[in-house]
Amino acid sequence: LASRSERFGVEMGAAALTSLDGVGLALLPIVNIDWAGRPWLLVQATLAGLGSSPNVATTAGSARVAQHYGVVGGGYRFRADHWLRPFIALSAGVLRSSVEGQANTPYQGHAVRQWSFLLDASLGARLRLSGRYDATLAAHVQVAAPYVAIHFMDDVVATSGRPNLLLPLTVGAWL
Repeated sequence: LASRSERFGVEMGAAALTSLDGVGLALLPIVNIDWAGRPWLLVQATLAGLGSSPNVATTAGSARVAQHYGVVGGGYRFRADHWLRPFIALSAGVLRSSVEGQANTPYQGHAVRQWSFLLDASLGARLRLSGRYDATLAAHVQVAAPYVAIHFMDDVVATSGRPNLLLPLTVGAWL
């Protein structure tokens, strides 16, 4: 079993989030709560949001896109007792997307908020900094259902959650 001093972890940092289809880069604060049931088994809850909102623009208008998400999942830590610990994880949760559209005259913009189921797969590594402190870098692929489609007129100009890529960097402590 994981030692009593390394059962629970709290991490905070920043994440870069982007879609592969037109929604640009957003920077989000991120918080992870970890529990190590075994040295190789991690259960993690993650919340991210309240960051920057990228803009999607065409000649017909623009839209500001904000995304917030929360997931819970499990992962496998390789070499759990080493200073560098690679891991893989799979999580599920929700994605809340807000799109604020502004159209050029004579058209009209709309605001839409949508909740989606979110599936998140990640691959990363934790680096032991000193004592109970770690730094974590991971790459995530996120798929949302339903995904967000941004329309100008009758044309889809961007989508989000089909898939999204996320790159978080966090620093945390094990309690």
